[in-house]
Amino acid sequence: MVQTLNAYMGDILEQVLAFGGDILKFAGDAMLVLWRAAGPQLPTAINLALQCCRKVQKKYGTYDTHSGLKLHLKIGISAGMLSFMSVRGGDRQFFFVCSGALDEVVKAQKLSAAHEVVLSQTCWELCDQKRIRAKPLAGKGAVKVVGMRRLARREWKDAVVQLSSARGERHLKGTGLRRPTLRMCDDSELAARLEKYLSTAVLRKLREDVPLELCSELRPVTSLFVQLKFADRINAIELSSSLGDCSNTISGIISPHKGEINKTLLFDKGCTFLCVFGFPGEKLAHEITHALECAMQIFHMTSMGLRKLQLVSVGVSSGAAFCGFHWPSREVEHTALGFKVNLAARMMVAYPGVVSCREAEIDRFEFCLEAYKHLEEPHVLAFVGIPGSGKSHLLAELAILGRAAGHRVNAVELAEENLKQPFSAIRLLVARALGLQAGETCSDRQRALQTVLQGTIEESSYCLLNDVFLVEQPGSGIEGGLVLAARKSRGILLCSLALQDRCA
Repeated sequence: MVQTLNAYMGDILEQVLAFGGDILKFAGDAMLVLWRAAGPQLPTAINLALQCCRKVQKKYGTYDTHSGLKLHLKIGISAGMLSFMSVRGGDRQFFFVCSGALDEVVKAQKLSAAHEVVLSQTCWELCDQKRIRAKPLAGKGAVKVVGMRRLARREWKDAVVQLSSARGERHLKGTGLRRPTLRMCDDSELAARLEKYLSTAVLRKLREDVPLELCSELRPVTSLFVQLKFADRINAIELSSSLGDCSNTISGIISPHKGEINKTLLFDKGCTFLCVFGFPGEKLAHEITHALECAMQIFHMTSMGLRKLQLVSVGVSSGAAFCGFHWPSREVEHTALGFKVNLAARMMVAYPGVVSCREAEIDRFEFCLEAYKHLEEPHVLAFVGIPGSGKSHLLAELAILGRAAGHRVNAVELAEENLKQPFSAIRLLVARALGLQAGETCSDRQRALQTVLQGTIEESSYCLLNDVFLVEQPGSGIEGGLVLAARKSRGILLCSLALQDRCA
């Protein structure tokens, strides 16, 4: 996934840089880029951004990955003033950007479909409309671009130079626009100030002179996503103060537990903090417990201690993730990527105002236990998820809850080789329920089955279980029929099994 994103986003960002754009933030599979311009130059900047985006959509709007999946690009553009905030959290510094234009670009991107470019209403009012053909999106406060008069190559190159010169920056021929480079030399004071923006995990690697390509790995970590929803009427000064207080609070809570803030965003999911437990050199035993304790503390302390804060949502998940450097272009970002990280973000959004960590599945299981206890209604629950999504941990917790409620629980864990063995799952599960032991001989299993099944089904049908339990019961050649009738015995409900023939 990381290699695919690096290749895809790298190609796109090369175009962005060539047209005078600058990389501001990455957010998983999303990116925020910026064309900086003074007020009178905004139409020129919008023209550059729009021509760049139209070219990118034409060339990279659909991307075929090596795994057979297709990636599609959706683009939104807005324009306006932007505020930059640098806040302190513990020993670290974090930066945020915020403005109405940022809210509008998120809205425009969400209104965009695959292969489309959507302009916010403000951006449409500020642009050179004579060059653009657009279709208003009724009631959405945005327009979809359907065509434009392209800038000639010389025109857009001159426009890039014009924008950079107006800011006193030097445009390097053939390289597009770049941020001014800070050369460290021997300025220890400057180095100390800049290092505050880097995480402990990054600094450790840099000080050990580890090559960037060797700094990435797939490792088990715990991800904690925090989302803050502030009041609509909050000014930049109040927001900056609140973000500083929140950064300090979160850092103070997670640092003793070897957690660190990896990413701060005011982007498509509002104000969010990604905290990671378990980076190299920062691993603790019972990491998940530490993370959950931190999540509850963050939830309560931010809810009670921050003004103008309307809602706090926290999502926690644990599992394997790519941890290391992600460089889709010349800029490099240290991050954690993967399904489990995304799962924490999705839970944070799906369950607002709470700390969520797979509680919904446990609540459903407890409901089924109560229904069986009071109404004797049997239930079948199926929890489906990709490898590494936490199913084993969840089922272990359900087994504990089932035993605590006084039920006999038979837990079976299947390995990959079980997929290749016919009847593997039912053999293990039913054999455990019937009291058959894994190390028994064929004759021992036969006698045990005869004892359990006596009086339940006809002896002539015993042979139908031969393939399931690897026994050699003599039979009458019956090719199908109802093998087991459901009955409750010692608190165990045996399932009805209908085998169509001996080869099923």
